[in-house]
Amino acid sequence: MFFSQKGQDRWLMEEVFASQRGGYFVDLAAAHPKNNSNTFCLEKTFDWTGVCIEANPQLVKLLREHRTATVIDACVDEGSETVDFVLAGQLGGIIADDTDNNAVVRSKQIEKWDNQGLIRSLETRSLCSILDEVQAPTTIQYLSLDVEGAEERILRSFPFDRYKFLAMTVERPTPELNRILLDVNCYTFVKNIFSPQVNEITESFYIHPSIDREDIQKECFEQVPPKRW
Repeated sequence: MFFSQKGQDRWLMEEVFASQRGGYFVDLAAAHPKNNSNTFCLEKTFDWTGVCIEANPQLVKLLREHRTATVIDACVDEGSETVDFVLAGQLGGIIADDTDNNAVVRSKQIEKWDNQGLIRSLETRSLCSILDEVQAPTTIQYLSLDVEGAEERILRSFPFDRYKFLAMTVERPTPELNRILLDVNCYTFVKNIFSPQVNEITESFYIHPSIDREDIQKECFEQVPPKRW
């Protein structure tokens, strides 16, 4: 029934939304339509709608074939610019000094991807521009954000006064991103998730203060440590 890798969908349905039907999600980056998907169960079992955002054209094709959510083919960043993007499945993402795909730690891998023709120059868009385009509701039940280190870039200028996410799961939020979410926009930290695949804490869960209830179990805040390379 549940398909996410770290229990995101189970947490949403069992602890936050009590099997609510008809919610709205934003899945960035959606990757495979089903395998390890945080939103496949929401769509197929609980009749949620939403938007899947993905920059890899092969994955976009699969998403359009197997999902009913709106699928947007886009590379998302803080704003509009040209970036180098690697089409490498789960490791795909923006190549930059402040993302996982950076020359300091993945120089050999980036060179290999370049030789394989997997690096493209892409025009980026902001998340807000996509939500405006698809006419997303101003209150969105769930945001799934996993973009290989570009999470802070995407959310640091996001207009939280225009769009409200009731629940969020974010891979490796930086201290600055946690400041933006918790201190500036008053989201509630719920927990971190340990990933046995990499033997590290990798994901943080949050809820909007408007749905902060006693029955949602919350842990004391702990900053996710930097990725161990």
